[in-house]
Amino acid sequence: MSSQVRAARIEDIEDATDVFLTTLDDLKKRNGLAPTPMDRDDWLQGYTHVLRTGIFNVVEVDGRVVGLANGVVRDSIWFLSGFWMLPPYQGKGLGRKLIEKTWADARAHGADLFFVWASIDAAALGNYMRLGMLPGYQIFTLRLTEGALAGKLGRRHSSYELEALTVQAACEIDRAVRATERLVDHQYWLFDDSRQGFAVRCMGELVGYFYLRKGVVGALAYLDKAHEQPILDIAMKEVLKNGEAIFFMVPGINRSALSYLMGLSARIVSYSHFLTSAPFGNLENYLPSGPHLY
Repeated sequence: MSSQVRAARIEDIEDATDVFLTTLDDLKKRNGLAPTPMDRDDWLQGYTHVLRTGIFNVVEVDGRVVGLANGVVRDSIWFLSGFWMLPPYQGKGLGRKLIEKTWADARAHGADLFFVWASIDAAALGNYMRLGMLPGYQIFTLRLTEGALAGKLGRRHSSYELEALTVQAACEIDRAVRATERLVDHQYWLFDDSRQGFAVRCMGELVGYFYLRKGVVGALAYLDKAHEQPILDIAMKEVLKNGEAIFFMVPGINRSALSYLMGLSARIVSYSHFLTSAPFGNLENYLPSGPHLY
């Protein structure tokens, strides 16, 4: 068996996406979890963005891509976007070589703080902890429906108004909440025709933002807890205009948002783990976009 760890090329994106989808499906089966449909086009777009603006390595065995590790460095903060190996190639030391090279690449790009949105796979969790990313909390994917919300979102938030989100407004909020502006990520989201971005103002002052895509809300951020429930309500109302089910991904550190949404009869769809080498930002005022960019 001939193997090598190398930087990914644009022509590897389809194979890498299929590695992720195949490995995720196997992980769910092994853990007794129900399979859920995945938006392959979204992952293809997301992986292409990571390749162009971050670090993307693959493992190739006998000319075939069988594993991937990728992520982005924004300022000095590294987010590990993906680490997946096809089942027949797991447990052979390939994953360790892959993650160590990717970690070294991140350091070479100036990263000094590392975090990851991790699956429930024990081996992967062990690799992350050995690298110094330790457990912080779980991330819950929640689903709400129009029927469950009937009569619960009737409150008026007359002091709040929406406007089209700009890169400048998003970066201003992220400086306070995410500890990095991540300009290129907001440019990517705002130029995605399938996604909408909204800035939220209260009494004329910018207080938060949120994105919508096919019923999924996130990223969503706000400067103060006083704006949390109004912004969540407003985001849900925007989704319901299209008659879609609503999905949020809520980190355990954001206890108030999690409590509020569970109180609205949200159902837990899945959960993952947040691990980090050190705390950063004000993530108690944040709901992530998903595993691509957090």
